Amino acid sequence: MARTVKLAEVLPLIRESYRKEAVTLSGGDQRISRSDESKVRSADLRGAIAGLRDGRPGAHPSVNAVVDEAMRRATEQLAPVNTRGPELLSRAEVDRMLERRPDLGQRLEAAYLAVRQGPAVDPTVAAALGRLAPAALERAVVTDVRTRGTTTTAQVAARRDDGGQARFEVTIKPPARGQPPEVVDGTTLEETPLMAPALSAALQAVVGTPVLGALEQLDARTNRSTQLVAAGLPTTLRSVDLTAGRSSAARLTSRDEATARSLAVALTRTEGRRLAENGGAPAVLEFHLRTGGLTGAAFERITDPNESAVGLNPATDLFQFRSPSVWGDNAVFVTFEKAGGVRVESAN
Repeated sequence: MARTVKLAEVLPLIRESYRKEAVTLSGGDQRISRSDESKVRSADLRGAIAGLRDGRPGAHPSVNAVVDEAMRRATEQLAPVNTRGPELLSRAEVDRMLERRPDLGQRLEAAYLAVRQGPAVDPTVAAALGRLAPAALERAVVTDVRTRGTTTTAQVAARRDDGGQARFEVTIKPPARGQPPEVVDGTTLEETPLMAPALSAALQAVVGTPVLGALEQLDARTNRSTQLVAAGLPTTLRSVDLTAGRSSAARLTSRDEATARSLAVALTRTEGRRLAENGGAPAVLEFHLRTGGLTGAAFERITDPNESAVGLNPATDLFQFRSPSVWGDNAVFVTFEKAGGVRVESAN
């Protein structure tokens, strides 16, 4: 059944189209040589490769770097066309992109139609994914379904609202009597980092410790962009000015609940991904399906110490949020302390 389409839903499909084309172009060695470049037909990939080679004529960019650069350019080109905002992508906006940039427009159209029409998913795969996460098919793109005997394998891409994704090849066990099929094994094929590596490295260079989560903020008085980060162990809040290369201690007040909820999304994903690592690829797939569309509104605020599984002290703690399950029965608790400390804990 046709439905409305979000830009965030089509970006992973566009990324996948770039990735497949770049892999084929590389001949399987994951690098784009000068010889490979001569075979490029796509204007999008040609521009991405040229941008990466700018000033470095002998460089052989990796497939991942080319795809990331192509997506960066695509996002910039889509911005003036997607005038109604990322919550809705219209047919008229697709048509405008076809007129302006035919290469990107064709990819956008294919992704738009795939999302809008909701292509049928093999029922065994659909049932197995539904067992992992509620409404899993709203996040998943299923391809390459193969059945041999009683075993089904498939490639599943779990999409995130920021345009990132994780791809897996999964093995599905035939259903026992009265039970839905189950994902029993898998391999991670690709996983977009939860935080852009360049941003993570830049923040760590300034604060001097690993960054668990970051939230961009705009100072209305100075019109300068800063990053509110949770960093280090024990974890504390820092305000980071990347342009100036400096950071300072930060703390929230009772008026900053919306900010706390937004930063808690990033922290919950970081902790949830760490937890899922223990369960292998099926657990990581489940994590991405459950958290790909996570928003601050999904958190339950804990105010009664008796309801906290990890401890809450109203005298020293400002906010505590409990996430929905991020893997199995595991929920993440994020506590912001009045003095600027942050605790990120899990419980089931």
